[in-house]
Amino acid sequence: MPRVTSMCLDPIPTRADQLRRRGRPGEIADEDAVTYFTPSADDLSWLAGFNRAENRLGVAVQLSTLPWLGWVPDDPAGCPAAALDRLANALAIDPTTAAELLAA
Repeated sequence: MPRVTSMCLDPIPTRADQLRRRGRPGEIADEDAVTYFTPSADDLSWLAGFNRAENRLGVAVQLSTLPWLGWVPDDPAGCPAAALDRLANALAIDPTTAAELLAA
């Protein structure tokens, strides 16, 4: 068996590196929107504890984006429109105002 005498490891990428390398896609496949951006009944129950619609929507975007991308982007306002519409409908928020709520 060969013997390893030294090993060069890449540094752990920073969030900026992740954004640069893997940036959040502007579009999302329909099956991914359904899989990752459809909150469960437990999710909806927990999100109901947030008083403001923009907080519920922002947290829902973060909860959904983590399993989709494997990390949470700093800016939830970059969420693809199809995914944002699904979350807004599930949270009883007007989808036409969802992007504005995240920008607030």
